[in-house]
Amino acid sequence: MKTSLNATPISSYKGQQVYIGIDVHKRRYVVVVQINQTVVKKWRTAAVPEELAQQLLRFFPEATLHSAYEAGFSGYVLHRVLKLHGIDNIVVHAAAVEVSAHSRVKTDKRDAQKLASQLETGRLRGIRVPTPEQEQRRLLSRTRSQLVQQRSAVQNQIRMKAHQFGLIAPEDRRQMSHKLVAELLERSPAEAFRFVVEVHWQVWEFK
Repeated sequence: MKTSLNATPISSYKGQQVYIGIDVHKRRYVVVVQINQTVVKKWRTAAVPEELAQQLLRFFPEATLHSAYEAGFSGYVLHRVLKLHGIDNIVVHAAAVEVSAHSRVKTDKRDAQKLASQLETGRLRGIRVPTPEQEQRRLLSRTRSQLVQQRSAVQNQIRMKAHQFGLIAPEDRRQMSHKLVAELLERSPAEAFRFVVEVHWQVWEFK
């Protein structure tokens, strides 16, 4: 991916407070940089955290770098890499970013510039970023919860198909179990029903 750069020449960035807004996408970052409430650089670059960190250090040597991006699908890898390189990054909740009543048209550059501007004026607050260990534990617990929900959904689908063909009476309150599924298959009215229930059953057993 080509990196497009536009810059206002400055003889030295030593001692400068530099504010960076990053609009994060799956394949690219859109970056807008402000100093003294003036945009001095903006560009697009591949969504590779290490590359972005190196670019910022190269473009603004000896400056104090502050950056922000919105929490989302990308998680915290970018945050951790920026921090590792000495960049003062925060991750913000999307709802915390102010939207002007006169500027509701969203573009990548506008979103990045809003972050840079609000970061510079102290109007952004970062969320609590979990440690890698906390994030892994959270991943396990959330995945388990999702799998339980998916298993319940599959059980309900089997029950509804059994109701559709009159294999479960309306007053039958038995919990869906492997034993009950086997019973339904024995009473299967047709091969199509058997096939569909067996497919759902396999998904249930896999989960």
